[in-house]
Amino acid sequence: MSKRTQAQWSVSGIVAAPVAQVWSVLLASTPLLSPADKQAAARAVGPEPFVATSAQPGGGRVEVDPRQHRLAVQGEWWYRGEYTVEPHPRGSLVVYRVYNIAPGAGWWVAQLVQGPGHARTMRGHLHDLLQGIGDHLRCESSLLAA
Repeated sequence: MSKRTQAQWSVSGIVAAPVAQVWSVLLASTPLLSPADKQAAARAVGPEPFVATSAQPGGGRVEVDPRQHRLAVQGEWWYRGEYTVEPHPRGSLVVYRVYNIAPGAGWWVAQLVQGPGHARTMRGHLHDLLQGIGDHLRCESSLLAA
């Protein structure tokens, strides 16, 4: 696997609830999709992910794959972030991965400048997301050690 197809930065945590519940709350709570897109994504079937343009200012491509419990956003010139929800003995494992998708020599710029800056905020971002999901489901949530 090449550097360009591997996650460059990753953080994960646990929500003490079943995957289906965590996935449902993650999808419902994301500001990346409009309410209509959330409904369409929740009903999506078939092998291809549901694709929309982000409801956030600046746009970006959002992919929702309910079968894989994966929500991905691709934007700016270098960024692809993926959230996955996977089974875990304590409930659900939520993983946030960031890929550097910059083309050509821009990959190195993103690797040395953009990515590390974003990586410094990932733990706090995922902590807040997990806490929101846990509060909604009335269960424990926590980050895993780096």
